[in-house]
Amino acid sequence: MKRVTKLAAASALAVFGIGSALAFNPGPPPYVYFDLNGDGYVSQQEFEEVRAQRRAERAQLGYPMRNLNRPSPFQMMDQDGDGYISATEMDSYRAQMRANRWGNAPNAPGPCPRGWRNQ
Repeated sequence: MKRVTKLAAASALAVFGIGSALAFNPGPPPYVYFDLNGDGYVSQQEFEEVRAQRRAERAQLGYPMRNLNRPSPFQMMDQDGDGYISATEMDSYRAQMRANRWGNAPNAPGPCPRGWRNQ
């Protein structure tokens, strides 16, 4: 009986461990990932090149390709309009996007359907 219990426990750990590893989403790539020439700034050409490469890799892995027709966020990230994105500008943009997620934005469409944020 002990052997069956240990085997069941080991199987459960293996299944849940693999499932959680597959479900892990590392999030957006870091700033240095976009800075191809290492000059400390990201040009629009670098940004679009990395964006296209990342999309191709994700398509090859079978990820669903959503929002492909959405315009590039480069202009929104380039807050000072100099044609380059600094690490500070990218961090600021990402923080703004996190704050504006549905349910957190000042113009959110009302309560969440299941009330998970309405506490």
